[in-house]
Amino acid sequence: MARKFVDPVCGMEVSPESAADSVVRAGHTYYFCSTACAERFKADPESYAAPEQAEPNPDSERSVAVLPSATTGVPEGARRVRVDLPVEGLECAGCAENVRRALLGVPGVERALVNPSTQVATVAYDSSRTDLLGLSRAIQGAGYRVGFATIRLGIEGLF
Repeated sequence: MARKFVDPVCGMEVSPESAADSVVRAGHTYYFCSTACAERFKADPESYAAPEQAEPNPDSERSVAVLPSATTGVPEGARRVRVDLPVEGLECAGCAENVRRALLGVPGVERALVNPSTQVATVAYDSSRTDLLGLSRAIQGAGYRVGFATIRLGIEGLF
């Protein structure tokens, strides 16, 4: 199964194989759903570059590890973490922007990307300054609810 990355401009999930373009920056490879997103990134990379949304590039001397995920477990002592939070009720880009601004207002939040089509907020934050409760409160303060994710797995040959 191909690994998926988040287009840092629009928030769409992209696999390296299906990406319309890619950019290597500061030791990471960023993948884009379209050339338009790639061009926006190239025009202002500081606004979009977030290592947790990219693939470490082993050919670069500045390669940095992807942030550990708060949902899958954070190694003891790790401060910078990432979490994907389902947000209920996102219906438009304006809604997503309101949630993004609310999250960026939380002390310790370094990056927030909110995708209205998947209704997921991806947040990189300093776990010594905030936690999931603080992030949830910010989302609620913006008028939305943090949902929950479910997964269904079909297991063949079990019986």
